Amino acid sequence: SIILAGIWFIIKTSDSLIKRRINKEIATSLILEKKAFNAYNYAQTDYLTGVFNRRGFEVEFKKAVSKCVIQQKAFAIILVDIDFFKKINDSFGHVAGDDCLITVADKIKSCIKPFASSVSRYGGDEFIIIINDANSAKIEMLCKHIKKSINESSLKSIGDQRISVTQGAAICNDAKYVNDIINCADKALYEAKDNGRNCYRISK
Repeated sequence: SIILAGIWFIIKTSDSLIKRRINKEIATSLILEKKAFNAYNYAQTDYLTGVFNRRGFEVEFKKAVSKCVIQQKAFAIILVDIDFFKKINDSFGHVAGDDCLITVADKIKSCIKPFASSVSRYGGDEFIIIINDANSAKIEMLCKHIKKSINESSLKSIGDQRISVTQGAAICNDAKYVNDIINCADKALYEAKDNGRNCYRISK
């Protein structure tokens, strides 16, 4: 009986140690996975505005292209450029410029929430939006909503000056044109700028 009790005690103790070791290994693995996930997200996020950065955009763009090619689903690109951003920086300072960028990013994020979409900081004062399952009516409605939302915002740090943006959009309905869509959106953006800014153009 004593021997059996000793064997039973050893088995239970070993079993408990094994369980604790397994639990510790699982916990360590989960922590490492979380750290890797956070590092991956951090590498794709713009530190100032919290939206995707250029690398994040490239990942999202590949997803949209894949859906267009494989599932034959149209997507759209909207380029959003802050009007006279250099003037804001020069007149009110870089802190005001940063506040302006954060405000525009937040407004865009709010506007695109109802859509399967993403927004990235594409350049210094330029943002790029990807809209999945796109059509002309949806893009026009979104461009109007972004324009109105940003026009109605004001920042105390830049005095009474209203923030405005100019937008250029393009829709890709055919997989063979995926490589041209950003250029088309860019051309539409410059057409809108030539038209006086604070407006949008959708490439036909």
